[in-house]
Amino acid sequence: MKEGEDKIQEIQKAAVWYNAMRSTLCDLSGIRVLNISTLETDEKQTLVILFQLLDEFTLQVELQPLSKRTVGQQHYLRVSSASLKGDLVVGEGATQVRIPPLDDLVAISRQLPHKEDLRFILREAIARIR
Repeated sequence: MKEGEDKIQEIQKAAVWYNAMRSTLCDLSGIRVLNISTLETDEKQTLVILFQLLDEFTLQVELQPLSKRTVGQQHYLRVSSASLKGDLVVGEGATQVRIPPLDDLVAISRQLPHKEDLRFILREAIARIR
């Protein structure tokens, strides 16, 4: 019984460490995942991810399957849309600038490998905000 309790304590300590590392990485990158959900219609299944960027802005990204085909058991997802939510004006006084829509980034991301499109959207959305 003692061995089982020791293992539980070891796992709990590891969980605390991993959560601290995850939180630190979120703070350093300025990217935090707020919510992940799915939307299903007759024809499409969409994965919706809400990110918090730089503690101020909310980015909604929708991903859809690359095709009806699957490779093995993997379903490849591509970014189908991305939009910033809320107040899209940055700066103060006379130097205020409105953040443009992200449609052009989504179009460009379609030319990238399927694993790179989401990273591209996140990186470029943060660049536009800054």
